[in-house]
Amino acid sequence: MKIINISCFDKITDWRKVSSCTDMVSIKATQGHSYINNNYLFTDPKFYSNILNAIDYSVPIGVYHYLTSKTINEAREEASYMLGVLEPFKKYNIQRVTCVYGITPCGYKIINEFCHRIQEADYPTYYYNDQVGVFNPYSISRSKDYTFQQFRKLEDVRGIKNKVCVNYEI
Repeated sequence: MKIINISCFDKITDWRKVSSCTDMVSIKATQGHSYINNNYLFTDPKFYSNILNAIDYSVPIGVYHYLTSKTINEAREEASYMLGVLEPFKKYNIQRVTCVYGITPCGYKIINEFCHRIQEADYPTYYYNDQVGVFNPYSISRSKDYTFQQFRKLEDVRGIKNKVCVNYEI
């Protein structure tokens, strides 16, 4: 399965072309702490336009949250925030919610708490590590209930001006 990750950093010029060359888009929805300012719990600036375009072009939808929690309570807050953002789109059959974590050494208990909260809301839930600054192309999740393996790389995708992260499930 070919999954294209998209966020506010991606310059999508033609959703028709994007829809014809992927099995699913994984749209950044939310994030915990910002690494560039003091924002906490924020929605990706292009989330709403990206998800509405994916719906309009019948592209299967996945969404992701960039987890920065350092405690179980923060994981619960981040999950609750994401669920609030997703609520208006629940009827559109979001096929997966992925918890992405990077710089912050979250720990499996924190990751599991976030994923458990999302799964309780009836979303298929997964996670993977996205080491910022160290582009590790293989990601194997080891959490007891939320496992998948993928290979990812930066690629040119028709309809998007910049290279984007493309995941291939193995």
